[in-house]
Amino acid sequence: MDMLSRHYHQLAGLNSDWAISHVQLDVQSQTLTLSLEFVGTRVVCPECGAECSMRDHAAERKWRHLDAMQFQTTLIARIPRCSCDRCGVKTISVPWTEKHSRFTLLFEACAMIDGNRFGAGQGYVSVMTDIDQSRVLEVTADRTTDASDTLWKTLSEEQRSKVKPVCMDKWQAYETSTERNVPQARIVHDRLHVAKSLNEAVDKVRRTEHRELQRDGDDRLKGVRQILLFNPENVGGEKDEELAALRKSTLATGRAWSLKEMFRFFWQETDAVGGRAFFQSWYASAIRGRFDPVREVARMLKTRLDRILTWFASPISNGVAEGFNSRIQSIESAACGFRIFEHYRIRILFYCGKLSLKPGET
Repeated sequence: MDMLSRHYHQLAGLNSDWAISHVQLDVQSQTLTLSLEFVGTRVVCPECGAECSMRDHAAERKWRHLDAMQFQTTLIARIPRCSCDRCGVKTISVPWTEKHSRFTLLFEACAMIDGNRFGAGQGYVSVMTDIDQSRVLEVTADRTTDASDTLWKTLSEEQRSKVKPVCMDKWQAYETSTERNVPQARIVHDRLHVAKSLNEAVDKVRRTEHRELQRDGDDRLKGVRQILLFNPENVGGEKDEELAALRKSTLATGRAWSLKEMFRFFWQETDAVGGRAFFQSWYASAIRGRFDPVREVARMLKTRLDRILTWFASPISNGVAEGFNSRIQSIESAACGFRIFEHYRIRILFYCGKLSLKPGET
């Protein structure tokens, strides 16, 4: 066994009965597929432990494994079946997974729960997404604790036990349900929603100040709303000059925007310890700033800081879910709306669930 094969052998958690027969690395799609081959000299019945003769091999199966250097890793194998005098024909046990599981023992499933509007009123649906597979797992009506419980109960106990990080916004019903159904999981507050809260706070400061300036005939803040949403490095031309002038001014909007931009460096800290120290410094500046909307968001972030700091252990976000939200909105628009939720759910799962259409597969 060469050094590379030995590395992959250890990566997959194999024993001496199994070997890596083929490695397929796709740089463009960032996937790594390891084909496994049984090379053992004896097979054991998984029921009674007796040594048996090998009958044949089961159909090829796939298991999702831990990512290797950001490459989505999959194991593929045909597992031998033994012929036991006492128990009959049985598929032998393998070292990397449990019976009937589609994941390896080392795999940590990453899930997301997010809300989406449904219908013309104030209705909502809750959507559970598999981050690693980039697919919608289930959709339920409403975004209550019961709705979230329903999402979790669509997974088996084994699947729920493998969920480690769960990304979500600050909706309390999702937190309560997640703590109850997957108590071992780390709740990660989505950084996109943190940025959204800060952007909304800056816009509230802008609107209030803009009204006050307009009373004196001052239109300096007219048309700057979109500029304040961009990253400074993405602003060019005349807009860049407008943003530079705003930053140099004494306007409250400019100072509130600077506080919002300062928070971007929070995510560049190397660990939760550095993140906590940065937040304490930023929080002090935000409270001293005397901009009520920014203060309100700062206090909210402080109460949820532990959930935000989990990002350093599990750097995931709801970006995949937000992408699905756009697709889901397109589905609803194409159908001119849905009156019946179940029809809406089926359409979402069909287009976003990566369902296999082959008979006998799920």
